[in-house]
Amino acid sequence: MARALRIQFPNAVYHITCRGVEQRSIYTDDQDREKFINLLQRSLEVYQVLLHGFIMMDNHFHLLIETPKANCSEFMRYFNICYTGYFNWRHRRCGNLYQGRYQAYLIDVDSYLLEVSRYLHLNCVRVRGLERLGYQERWRYLQGYRWSSLGGYLWESRVLPFVVYDLILGMVGGRAGYRDFVRDGLRCGVVSPFTGVRAGVILGSDEYVKKVRRYLKGGSVREQPGYREIVLNPLE
Repeated sequence: MARALRIQFPNAVYHITCRGVEQRSIYTDDQDREKFINLLQRSLEVYQVLLHGFIMMDNHFHLLIETPKANCSEFMRYFNICYTGYFNWRHRRCGNLYQGRYQAYLIDVDSYLLEVSRYLHLNCVRVRGLERLGYQERWRYLQGYRWSSLGGYLWESRVLPFVVYDLILGMVGGRAGYRDFVRDGLRCGVVSPFTGVRAGVILGSDEYVKKVRRYLKGGSVREQPGYREIVLNPLE
């Protein structure tokens, strides 16, 4: 199976997803969820990574991160090892908790960050059983969902100290604007922004792809098809 292309550079922004092995749950209760958040906060501090958004689902999670020090791989390795170690110790199990490597998409901030943040936050109402509910019921559920960064985007009283809100809120004029943006997406539906991914790892404009290409330091065409698309078939 082809390996995902990994590209790192200072101040890159990524959408990260990681799923439980065999689609199994990666938390059993709120104690696990609280520990996940505590370890995430510690990992952000150790690697000086900025978190712009997150959501925890039963068998996977999503992160929206920025890496001033170009260290996404190191950050994710540390965080996933820490949480897996805790989970295995607490539940007396061994082996992998996650299904393969995490998935990382580079995000063009100017073109896609706002849309990706909304798509991320709406994950909890796209699960089976909820998608058939009316708009008002889904909106109430979304507002009450504890395990995401959305609360701090909607209300200042629910701000989390380890989430950076200003970049995304600045794109819509503040919390009232973001609330309207999320409600519009919930009411009208949103198409996944990831249908436009380039080379399997980049969500961005032509200019952004050209910028990313400058940071490629070599790769394998055989093992990483995305490398072929960016390097051997560059945009003019």
